[in-house]
Amino acid sequence: MSHLVGDGLLLDNSFYPPVFTGPTRFFIFFDGGSRNIERRLIAVDADLSKFFDRVNHDLLMTCLGYKVKDKRLLRLIKLYLRAGVMDGRVFVESREGVPQGGPLSPLLANIMLDPLDKELEKRGHKFARYADDFTILVKSKRAGNRVLRSISNYL
Repeated sequence: MSHLVGDGLLLDNSFYPPVFTGPTRFFIFFDGGSRNIERRLIAVDADLSKFFDRVNHDLLMTCLGYKVKDKRLLRLIKLYLRAGVMDGRVFVESREGVPQGGPLSPLLANIMLDPLDKELEKRGHKFARYADDFTILVKSKRAGNRVLRSISNYL
């Protein structure tokens, strides 16, 4: 399992700084031992920009409806999503997005992005995803760029 730590990637207790940075960071790593993670030496690290701000409530509730059968829970989540926020002394309605900072937002993101996981698995990628952050292991920078374009088109 990999984890992002600052600007680097922590994989099997080894830290790897990025080779270059930008909207997507690329990492080169070698596990230094008997196994080589199937020779996938490049990690494409991506973050879905503004994901939590742009989640479509209707689409999210449809995805939840496939997984959750308890109508009371679905209604409670819908109320949570539409609760709105206070901006100073002004109430602002929520029509899209997921409130951040609590344990529910990454859970909702994981449910919403489950089809992405299924697609990555179908394509045979080695990856780790949590909420809107994911890392895909590939064999070359060229493959990383190709995978990134392909996933961007999928989304």
